[in-house]
Amino acid sequence: MYLKLKPILFEQTYFYWFLKEERSLINKFNRTTGKTLTDEQWHQSVMEVEHVSLLIKKYISETYNFDEITVKNEQIQIEKIITDIFKQLKMYIIISRTDGIDDFTSKNIIKNDSILYKIKNVILPKKYFSSKKEFNTDKSLSFISSNLHFSKYGLCRDYSLYFLTIFQLLGFELDKFTIVILPGHMINRYIGKNFQLNIESMNEQWKLYNLFMPNSYYLEEYKLMDGVSEKTGFLQNGSDKLIRAQFYYNFANLLFHHFKDYDMAKLNYESAINLIHTDAFFYFNYANLLATHFKSEKTIPYIIKQYKNFLKYAICYDDETKSYVIFANTFLRRYDSESNVETD
Repeated sequence: MYLKLKPILFEQTYFYWFLKEERSLINKFNRTTGKTLTDEQWHQSVMEVEHVSLLIKKYISETYNFDEITVKNEQIQIEKIITDIFKQLKMYIIISRTDGIDDFTSKNIIKNDSILYKIKNVILPKKYFSSKKEFNTDKSLSFISSNLHFSKYGLCRDYSLYFLTIFQLLGFELDKFTIVILPGHMINRYIGKNFQLNIESMNEQWKLYNLFMPNSYYLEEYKLMDGVSEKTGFLQNGSDKLIRAQFYYNFANLLFHHFKDYDMAKLNYESAINLIHTDAFFYFNYANLLATHFKSEKTIPYIIKQYKNFLKYAICYDDETKSYVIFANTFLRRYDSESNVETD
């Protein structure tokens, strides 16, 4: 036997941690639209993430015998399981595909009344149902989360967290199934004894072909330079620190660019950098925030240091990153007498 699994509760997953941490941002967003997220609404929304994860976990557990997965058949079996999870997710999850901040919302839809009954009476804890009116028993209606705004850029994070959550519930730890970070993107990775699988759920949205992509695809697609895995977190197996740092970084971007809460954005960039010291984009956005809203004679040396950190770790040279390099060099040329930088 090869796999040693340690199942955990939903409350112990990264998805639950993300939802809990995001609550303050959700309420900030709702206040700007005249709405308030109540405890009941938040629990209802979290419950809907949980019950989809538990349903799929239950289905996979009943379909596959993990005790029969060995080093010899591991890749074939795991590919089947991941593909099956993908098919199951497609049945339940609809995530808004838009860049509008008002539409950053996840809607977990379950239309089958027998499934709803099973969720209520078999799978989910009683704590979620204090009265009959909290649960939709009308099979003509969908069971939809309308309360919880997943505040983030893009859809890849939600899909990746669902995959990670299901594997965590099954008992896989980060050394077997994890998240991988790319510039502006997130994927999952299964780490086998003699192989690894990169799981690209955003490639041709909801298409099963091209679900498993090699590292070479990402090196070319994101113009990552040689040695990237040695110098940054890009394309590395995600650690606990990396996963949490990405949350704080994403949170900081929203606070900075959408909610204009610069003090909180500053704290969240600092939280991300304290966890991961090698991410160029952490430093660039942090330096940009400081230069835009905290620049003074006293802070300029510190801002210079952050732009230099960005240039030190900026090894992804797509057009956007090139523009960041020019921006950082321009700032240094103006304010740092010791800099000998070029803008070409």
